[in-house]
Amino acid sequence: MPVDMVHKQVPESALNTPLSLTRPSEKVAEDTALNAVLNAIYESKNPVVLVDSLILQFGLRSIVRSLLDHLRFPTFCPFMGKSVIEETKPYFHGTYNGRFSYPGIQKTVEEDSDLVIHIGPLPTDMSTGGFSAEIDPQKLVLVEETRVTFKGQVFDGVYLGPCKSRPFSNSFCRSAN
Repeated sequence: MPVDMVHKQVPESALNTPLSLTRPSEKVAEDTALNAVLNAIYESKNPVVLVDSLILQFGLRSIVRSLLDHLRFPTFCPFMGKSVIEETKPYFHGTYNGRFSYPGIQKTVEEDSDLVIHIGPLPTDMSTGGFSAEIDPQKLVLVEETRVTFKGQVFDGVYLGPCKSRPFSNSFCRSAN
């Protein structure tokens, strides 16, 4: 709300309409992104998942946990995404923070994998090991707040939040198994 509007009178009847805080994804963009990601998964031999802290900000922890339980891909998280993943799960392989990762983790994510699905990225110096994370963009799927990016192609209008209303994860899990 603009600061010069805080004293503007509004009709009381306007308060009877609940605010909608969701943004629906653009169906064509969402379907195209989903197909691109699923095709990459089918072709992949060594996929990994990075789960980051935006998942928490959008209240998607349970959906992402369900997705991970179905996929069972080796999963990592940056420091800021640690509470998203249940670290006792067999698919959890550790904390990835670029060159500040434990030995072997950086190599697994950056070199050994052929597909990296990064869900809810929040690229800060703390979550990228001082911006030392170097994942090849040709194998990186970024599932961001307002878009999905894969192999340089940006699918705008695909929002993390609507995963609750149109379960991206259900389609993803159903198709990936």
